[in-house]
Amino acid sequence: VLAVARELADEFATRAADIDREGRFPHENIARLKDTGYLALPIPEELGGAGADLATVCAAQSILAGGCASTALATNMHLFGLGAAAESLVDGQEEARMVLQLAATGVVIGGSFTDAATGLNVRASSTPAEPVDGGFVVRGRKAFCSLAPALDVFYGTAGVTDGRGLLLFAIGRDAPGLSFVDTWDTMSMRGTGSWDVVFDDVFVPDFMAQIGTPWEQWDRRSERMLSWFACSVAAVYLGIAESAARFATSNL
Repeated sequence: VLAVARELADEFATRAADIDREGRFPHENIARLKDTGYLALPIPEELGGAGADLATVCAAQSILAGGCASTALATNMHLFGLGAAAESLVDGQEEARMVLQLAATGVVIGGSFTDAATGLNVRASSTPAEPVDGGFVVRGRKAFCSLAPALDVFYGTAGVTDGRGLLLFAIGRDAPGLSFVDTWDTMSMRGTGSWDVVFDDVFVPDFMAQIGTPWEQWDRRSERMLSWFACSVAAVYLGIAESAARFATSNL
């Protein structure tokens, strides 16, 4: 796994500066990550992945970030969710199996839990979800959806208008009314594709949604998600810092 990460990092480093300078999403890098099986790192081996644990994924992501920071950070938004899902499956939550099987076929999964109005408050959402027959209608706009140009399935949150709490949902990229808007131009991370997501009366069926505020209390589910997210993101930035340090010392 780490050997593959090193090989990819060396390759991605040859075009990282151009990607940031041009402000474009590195589609060619994502294609390479798919071809090498890197996007399936946390998926159990019996489902077609590498079965990598959190420590291994963090080590690989740190290496990858040394080659292309944008690619590593964008990819992380797919990997951490799969890692949490893999642990959920081990804990007996069979509903996680479908997500892992889907990702094992090459489907890219990403999303956003944040809104422009509420910032980084993942326990609330200013994007309304109106209950209707068979599901919900979501309207509004979410922000910072890294990996947006390449994802096939979007997952995120919305506030249920009848006061029941936060809606956690997933929807296909081609869902009517769903669109992605390029609003991203952040120095040294221009290639992450952290676009806005616009919902124009998007219908979310009941079977693709559940109501419940995440991280409301510290339990095994919260531990899984936060551990995979916090540790993997930190690993990406550690890799960036180590790469910067090597660059600085090599030019003394």
